[in-house]
Formats: sequence, structure tokens, C-alpha cells
Amino acid sequence: MDNPTKTGESRSVISTSTILIISGFILGLSAAQSFGDLSYYITTCGLAGIVAFLALDLAALRREQSEASRGQENMERRLARHVSVSAPVSKEDLSERTRLLEWLKRETETIA
Repeated sequence: MDNPTKTGESRSVISTSTILIISGFILGLSAAQSFGDLSYYITTCGLAGIVAFLALDLAALRREQSEASRGQENMERRLARHVSVSAPVSKEDLSERTRLLEWLKRETETIA
């Protein structure tokens, strides 16, 4: 992953890996049964940490997929602007393509 300071993203206070490590440590403490009556709560905290790790990991995966999809769409849009028509085109097709090109230009201007 890129350096967050270069991309303008803010750094998170705690990483998902840290959450997983601390959750494992807490579950290990709970397995040692050195806390008596509190072991139920400690086990619950450890399991909640593991669930939080899984949820954050899934959210990061979906965000990466969304960014990749957006990049693919941008690339296709730019490619469509630069590809020329090599086959003979009827007047109807030409007017339709011109209309679509104008629409595409308006859409890309609103995105930029």
C-alpha cells in the first residue's frame, strides 16, 4: 500500500494487524484462566477483537476493489476518447457517436 502521507489519506491510530495481535494475546490470557470470574468477559473481548479484524479487513478489500474498478473505468473512458474509427460509418452511426462523445466529454468534465 502507498504511503498515506503521499496520497493525502490520514493514518489510522491502530492497524488491523495490531487488533489481531492484541485479540490473540487476550484470548491467550483467557485460556490460561488466571482471571477467575472475569475470564468470560476477557474471552468476549478477544472474540470481539477478532470480529473487528475480520470486518476491517473486509472493508479494506472492498475499498481496494472499488478503487481498482474506478481506475479501470477511467482507463476505458480515456481510451475511448483516443481510439479512432477505422471502418466506414453511416451518417446515423456518426451522429450517434458524436452525441455519445459529447455526453462523454460532459461526464468527464464533471468528474474532473
